[in-house]
Amino acid sequence: MTRKRFFRGILIILILFFCLGIVLIFKTPLSPALFVQKVEEAFSKKQYWKVIHLSKNHIHSKNTAIRKEALFFLGKAHLQPSYFFYNPTKAEKAWQQAADLNHKQAAYSLALQYDTGNNIPEDKEKAIHYMQQAAKNNYPPALHALGVWIERGYLTGNYKQLYEKAAEMGYRPAITSLIAITGGQEQQHWIEKLNQRREE
Repeated sequence: MTRKRFFRGILIILILFFCLGIVLIFKTPLSPALFVQKVEEAFSKKQYWKVIHLSKNHIHSKNTAIRKEALFFLGKAHLQPSYFFYNPTKAEKAWQQAADLNHKQAAYSLALQYDTGNNIPEDKEKAIHYMQQAAKNNYPPALHALGVWIERGYLTGNYKQLYEKAAEMGYRPAITSLIAITGGQEQQHWIEKLNQRREE
């Protein structure tokens, strides 16, 4: 009887240490780079529960860089095809908050969602607003996407200038767009640029 109680006590202590370890993992403050590394690692393993826990524990961080990354990944996790975690409303809210903190990818992702209406209700005005916001922050995919919208006549503006800006940052789709709309030496310049990017 005494031995059973002893081993039961040891088991309880081990369980408590295990639970404490999990709490410390999620509660310990992280640097922005380490936070992103841990969350991306969890995403690669499809551990969406871990992404959500890590993100929720950092969305109120005093460090703005961590807070906006946490909000971005929280939104991303809530759009994964999982019965337990899929929640477009929460994703939209998290990305809006991250975009308000000037998270480029959150603003771009939100713009695409509003444009297509895939997960959240379609809203072209909001799509343009968030795409322009991401482009103003020099996010290459947003610069290119805005250029495409202008070229297709959805908006007015200089689409070639937007393509060039994204292309100079090495964004391949923008370089491909410039190859399609230019000719002669200018086109050759962008072909060479694309070949350089492929070799990198």
